[in-house]
Parts: sequence; structure tokens; C-alpha cells
Amino acid sequence: MRWWRRNQEGYESLFGMVVGVRRRDMVELYGIVDVDDTSPFFADVIPDEAINPMPMRAKLIARERSRREEDVLAELYREYFRSKAMLTSDNPGEPSTRRGTIREVERFQAALKGLFERSTRATLPSEANRQPR
Repeated sequence: MRWWRRNQEGYESLFGMVVGVRRRDMVELYGIVDVDDTSPFFADVIPDEAINPMPMRAKLIARERSRREEDVLAELYREYFRSKAMLTSDNPGEPSTRRGTIREVERFQAALKGLFERSTRATLPSEANRQPR
């Protein structure tokens, strides 16, 4: 199962995945919240200790090297996460992905719980058309 989130502009981004493994009469769920650096939600997974000083640092480096501020800031964030071993994917030329924070994991859990609760209350068309005996 994949979890997509939509931002205010309507842009969708893959935000998490979960796999169910059957264990006799139950299912164990294993999931991951993973946000890539091109996602509109990437700023949500940047801790305050990094998000506060980095924009000013990026502005100074961009002026000094005649580069786009957004590109420098993205590199600074990537390097910050790399130094903390927080990237789940860090291949040159591809978007880097960052493990979600506990807040994103809790959001993912709530989304899954809501999905399961709605599905237990749902009536399938084939069930609605059955005649009571």
C-alpha cells in the first residue's frame, strides 16, 4: 500500500509505504515514511536545528559563488542529512530521500487506522444487492 499526500496546489507526492505480512489469522504491518527532496513536503521533515540557520547560510554562499539560492539550500540540507546518516537514498543525479520524523510516522499511522476503520464500515455493492433469507 502506498500513501500519497496532496499539497494545497494539488501536487501529489509519495510519502510512505506499508507492507502487510500474513501471520495465521492476523496481518503484521511494516511501513516506512520517506520524503524525497523534490517533494513539497520536504520542508516538513527538516528539523528546526537545520531549518533556522541554513537559509541565511545559503544566501551568503549563493552570492559568493553566483549560484541560485534554492540550489545551494538543497545541497546544504542534503549534506546535513548525509552527515547525520538520515538519508535512505543518496544516489548522484537522483532525488535524495529522508526518513520521516515521528510526527510523519504518527500521521501515517492515523491515515492507516482511518483507512481500516472506514473499510470495516463499508458495504460492497455485491453485499448490498443480496436478498435476506
